[in-house]
Amino acid sequence: MSDRTSENVREVIDRVGFIVNYPVGVSMLPLLRMGRDSVVVSRLERDPVKNDVVLYSRGNELILHRIISVKKGNYIIRGDNCLNKETDVTRSDMLGVMTAFYRGDKQYDVKTDAFYRFYVATLPVRLPVRRFFKRTRIFLGRLKRRIFK
Repeated sequence: MSDRTSENVREVIDRVGFIVNYPVGVSMLPLLRMGRDSVVVSRLERDPVKNDVVLYSRGNELILHRIISVKKGNYIIRGDNCLNKETDVTRSDMLGVMTAFYRGDKQYDVKTDAFYRFYVATLPVRLPVRRFFKRTRIFLGRLKRRIFK
């Protein structure tokens, strides 16, 4: 997310009920593209569940990632384009949940849009393939640096 502070964002979400912002970074690719898409993050009306995309604070950073599982009140979270999981996220760290996103002028509602529901349903199949290619690319990059050092 942009450089807004978590306190400011929490205040806006509490007062207005939602915030619209542009994601920064590549952790949620291919779903959310920096500089092209915007997201609607709404107030948490219920406890977040698996596959919800939540906005949470980690130190001074605001992070928008997907919940991959919930264990005893702790949330295991990862960006769609990330390999590493975060395991120390709690409900109190969360500022809101993504309820929609915009690609150009088209709005995608996370509860009703068929494209988004298909995207989420196919994540378990696509993730191992993405992981394999990402790790292979990392390995080849390291090998190249060693050879041409």
